[in-house]
Amino acid sequence: MGKDKAAAAAAKKARATAKMAKKGDKKTKKLASKAREDDSDEDDMDIDAVLAAFHADQASRQAVHEESVPKPAHRINATLTPHPTNRKELFLFGGESYNGTFSHFYNDLHVYNADRNTWVRYTSKTAPLPRSSHQAVATADGLFVFGGELSSPRGNEFRHFNDLWMLSWATRSWSMVRGGGVAPPARSGHRMCVAGNGRYILLFGGFQDTSAQATKYLDDLWAFDLVGEAWVQVKLTVVGQKPEPRSGGTLVPVSPTECLMFGGYTKKKVSGKVYRGTILNDYWTLKLVGEPAAGTWSWHKRKRPGAAPTPRVGAATCLHRNRLISFGGVFDTKEGEETLSSVFYNSCSALSIQLGKWYELKVRPPRKNPAAGATVNQLQARRPVKESRDRELLELQAKLNGTSLEEAASAAAADAGADAGDDGDMEEDETHAKLKDLPTTMVMPHPRFGAATACAGDMLFIYSGTYEQGEKEYTLDDLHAIDLVKLDGVRRVFGNEIQIEEERESDDDDDDDDPEADDDEGEGEEVTTISASVEADDKQNAGEAEEEAPDGEKPAEDPRPAPLVFENLQKYWRRTQPKWMYWCINYTGLKLDPGSKEMRTEAFVRAEEFWWMERERLRELEDAYLDAGLVPGADGGVFDPAVADLAPPPDDSNQVVQKDDTQQQRTVGQRR
Repeated sequence: MGKDKAAAAAAKKARATAKMAKKGDKKTKKLASKAREDDSDEDDMDIDAVLAAFHADQASRQAVHEESVPKPAHRINATLTPHPTNRKELFLFGGESYNGTFSHFYNDLHVYNADRNTWVRYTSKTAPLPRSSHQAVATADGLFVFGGELSSPRGNEFRHFNDLWMLSWATRSWSMVRGGGVAPPARSGHRMCVAGNGRYILLFGGFQDTSAQATKYLDDLWAFDLVGEAWVQVKLTVVGQKPEPRSGGTLVPVSPTECLMFGGYTKKKVSGKVYRGTILNDYWTLKLVGEPAAGTWSWHKRKRPGAAPTPRVGAATCLHRNRLISFGGVFDTKEGEETLSSVFYNSCSALSIQLGKWYELKVRPPRKNPAAGATVNQLQARRPVKESRDRELLELQAKLNGTSLEEAASAAAADAGADAGDDGDMEEDETHAKLKDLPTTMVMPHPRFGAATACAGDMLFIYSGTYEQGEKEYTLDDLHAIDLVKLDGVRRVFGNEIQIEEERESDDDDDDDDPEADDDEGEGEEVTTISASVEADDKQNAGEAEEEAPDGEKPAEDPRPAPLVFENLQKYWRRTQPKWMYWCINYTGLKLDPGSKEMRTEAFVRAEEFWWMERERLRELEDAYLDAGLVPGADGGVFDPAVADLAPPPDDSNQVVQKDDTQQQRTVGQRR
């Protein structure tokens, strides 16, 4: 018995000795790797030298150089901004790329023409310095860009910017805006929008990361007065809440005197050098009362809209008509000391700003053509219907614009002539396929966060972004387009599917279980953990005083007329205009002449918003009716050719759709 114990003890000691030797070999490898990293730090270029090289390159450029390119160079964290009046153009500026060793930053401008499906690249000696994670907003005067960051090639040093630039729409040339007042501190990851009837550029939040200290998140609010050309730090009311510091999130105007802000990411110090990362899911209204420095502006916590997407960070948002479109994002849940469970999203949703409710947008195959297989007599019988539709559209345009029917017809003919001219030019250029001719798929773009989105007319464009699989990060180089009216599929403008590599286990992975290695690596470093207490946030919202529902929210008994299936916007407006005028007078408090052009405009805006809000639910009914053999009626609704009876009006039920999302594992990282 004693010999058995002695043998077991000897074997245990031998195993321990072997294990220590193995750990020693791993630690030697780690030290060698660390030494190589230290050498790479010495090889890294000083940030001031990087800036000097960029200045020298700028000086050698032409005033403005223009060239046609197949597509922009691969990049992330750029801005994609639509022209405020030209519904065809999108402006892509800045961004960064990483090849596994070095980072490269851009300051070139790319203009995308959605009609022609073409890109034009502009470089200029007066352009801003290269940067990423900046913000851009469009006004009638030009494209304004503020802030952002630049790093050394190996990313050991960062430089944040606090300069404001403007791009001229006409000349494509840049100029620095040297306005009055004190400019906001340098930052990245902030949010900007144009508010106050186009008078102010608002700036909120962001972060500062100098690599010398922990990342600092900001909660300050600034306004750039486009009339007085001066920065003002907004002075809030003495009493009241305000959002906590954050980067990312969304800031959009909802009326001339209100803005909506929600979401984002922040990090809070827990103890020592341990920080807790938090994905925020709160909604706020900023009320613009008086001047920015008068102390009359205020933040108000508001109720979370109905059917809101699940909490996430890095979702890309943009405005489309009177609603906000959101795509993608990522949600992290802590699953250990150094591991997160991450859900990456590729779902698309729309927030009805006036109604305060989210709706999921789903692409589906094009509807069957009811006219397919029709006889010649049937097609001839339908011709007067189309002529009637054209006349109804002209009557609507004449009413909204306050012009005669003849003037509306002349304007429509002029627009048609302009479109025909564009088509003629396009036929000469056979190197690019028109956007509408690109094939469609029912598969949404790959899940991602940090994409850039913008709407050119009714077409949503989704560009670039980041996806993670385990410890590997993929930056996507693609552009997709979705018709928000038809939702008939996704068009891939350029880019290929990313090839996901499967993780392979190695002996080095065992280092995570080595307490000595953990102690060495954690020395002097900032440690981040993730916290996403959604339930606690919901309880907090329930216990706080919340802002009243915005103007236009459905009352208990909704007097607004429901759209019919297969009823387009023009027909819906023509049928329901008197009811919408009545609704505006009795439910919105508008003090306008019932017969005035202003009242008709207000009524149409609300009717259009309601039509868009109901669109997704009605599309499902329309597909079901077509599958059942029912066809559209001339004035909306459906009828069975055998019975010739209108189908019952649609109910108000909303179907819950399961999102198509992908769950992945990754190592702890910082969401900006």
